[in-house]
Amino acid sequence: MTQVAQTTNAVLDQRLLKIVIGILSAMVSILITIGTWHINSQSTQIGSLTVAVNESVIQQRELFIKLENFERHLMRSDRSIQALEARVNSLEIRFERIDEKVSGKI
Repeated sequence: MTQVAQTTNAVLDQRLLKIVIGILSAMVSILITIGTWHINSQSTQIGSLTVAVNESVIQQRELFIKLENFERHLMRSDRSIQALEARVNSLEIRFERIDEKVSGKI
């Protein structure tokens, strides 16, 4: 090869190297942009899921409190029913005694 050919090849090699570096730089920038967009999208979805989970936990706590209150109400009602049953039994016994006294006098 002649000196001119070698110089031409060196210039072409440098230009080609700059073009390849430019293309690779552009591709890296595009990949970084796409990766950043994807990560931001995932982050937004995770944030939405976190909000939904927190709402669900709050609703479960509220439901648990309502169930506890309802259970307490049922227990009070059960105690009231038992007290009423005891009173009715007492009244029945009194009526039986009165009935026995009345039947005995007749």
